[in-house]
Amino acid sequence: MKPLTLIIAAVIAVVSGSSCSKEKQTVPAKDITGKWKWVKSQGGISGAALTPKSEGFTQTEIFGADSSFKFYRADKLVSNGRYAVQRNYRIGNQTVDLLKITENNSSAFTVRNDTLYTWDLTINDGYMTIYVRMR
Repeated sequence: MKPLTLIIAAVIAVVSGSSCSKEKQTVPAKDITGKWKWVKSQGGISGAALTPKSEGFTQTEIFGADSSFKFYRADKLVSNGRYAVQRNYRIGNQTVDLLKITENNSSAFTVRNDTLYTWDLTINDGYMTIYVRMR
């Protein structure tokens, strides 16, 4: 799988399965609202570390207070749409917050200070991606 495809998969991981429970969504989440610059993605079978330098491009995600979402690669808009946050989502023995970019595409996330961490929830060797808030 090409590194670019892996990055996209890390950002928008498919979450499905019968062991998942659905709870009420809250939109938007103040902690994720803003502009985020991609720093690093790491994972996959090899544990590969991907960075803007190693891949030759930058990525930016913007989450609006109006639930709008924009994804840029090398300053070019690649996708846009709506997002939702679902708090306290149970999958197996985990409770996580979900970032839902579309109805079928979600990833777990957390924000610590000005750092956003997203990770594949249902892929054992999936990627964790790190973004920093842009001021």
